[in-house]
Amino acid sequence: MSRVRVFISVSVLLVLLVSGSGSALAQDSLPAVPSATILNTVISQTSGPTFTPFGVPNAIKTAFNAFNSSAFSGIPSQLNYAKAISYFDRSGDLMELVVPLTNSATAVLDPNITTPGANPMPGRVIAAVWQRGRGARVVVAVFQQGSIGATLPPMMLRFYTDKTNYYDEGMLYSRFLDFFNDGRLEAADAGAVIASYNTCVSIGLEQVCWYPYSQEVIRDNMVKDLIQSAMNRAYSRYYLSVTFDLVRSVPDTIGANRRTSCATQLSNATSFDNLSNCQTNLVMASSTSTLQSGQPIGIWVVTAAADLKAYRTNGTYTGSVPVGEYLIVDATPSRNTPGQVGVLMLVNINSNDHYLIPSVAMQGFADNSSLVETQAAVKDGTLHFRGF
Repeated sequence: MSRVRVFISVSVLLVLLVSGSGSALAQDSLPAVPSATILNTVISQTSGPTFTPFGVPNAIKTAFNAFNSSAFSGIPSQLNYAKAISYFDRSGDLMELVVPLTNSATAVLDPNITTPGANPMPGRVIAAVWQRGRGARVVVAVFQQGSIGATLPPMMLRFYTDKTNYYDEGMLYSRFLDFFNDGRLEAADAGAVIASYNTCVSIGLEQVCWYPYSQEVIRDNMVKDLIQSAMNRAYSRYYLSVTFDLVRSVPDTIGANRRTSCATQLSNATSFDNLSNCQTNLVMASSTSTLQSGQPIGIWVVTAAADLKAYRTNGTYTGSVPVGEYLIVDATPSRNTPGQVGVLMLVNINSNDHYLIPSVAMQGFADNSSLVETQAAVKDGTLHFRGF
């Protein structure tokens, strides 16, 4: 009798082992990228993704205008409200808003003012920000004494709370590559970008970044839970040789109609809590591994359908990406000059309904060993050197 029990136990164990190993072997390969003909159709018919700005609420513009003074003369004309970048959480709370300089692609990061208030230094206004818990600020890059007329990088930032009072912050300074040797930054990279651990603005071919003053206050720290769940399902279904940057997951809002509705509600808002039209419908993270041919550059969780310039992988236009979890594959990896239009393939983790959307090549973050240049960020979608 004991021998029978042993035999049964061993048999059950073997069945479980075979089942387990069969499950592992049952992982799918990622679907093949569509033909060049289909990809070129996406490129030619869309001419790339379209940026739909949120703009800046009138109440925040009024707060910025209050800084107008001798040192900050003409603040409105220095700021490009149309290129403002906003970070919302999934509840529709505005967490951080950054307004870059007008003509940021050709601006020069050299001092042109003496900073007001205590300890005057050579400086230059580089942006204006609104941050939850702190309100409106003007951001000034501060240079060493005697550097007016020189080309030294700034040494720190001052966040002005009014015309004379400020607090100092550290910064990261980086330079973009000048792809066309024309002394200017390509339009895809000009302006601002907000990531989980960095907020950055470009000034010509230079980029200045700072850290969130409070990760808890001005970032949505729960988005990584959605990514973690999607990752688990992705690894169960597909054979993947990449990992994902879970801690740098960010929420974003995609789809022209959704962004337009948010912009309308935001423009006259006086409270920036629970803006129903500004609830984000995307959570994303970048892959962290060295880029491998055919492997994902990132992962998406789409929580509400997005009207993007989307196609099915057979080339049929749909104009929408439905709710779902997707692995993001760069279908045109050779198209990597900033501003060049390419295609991303959205591989559905939970079904075989995959999609194609146009993308634009970009640097995203300038070259700095202290920055994760492939990270996901808010700029109407930025992921692993691709904007969408």
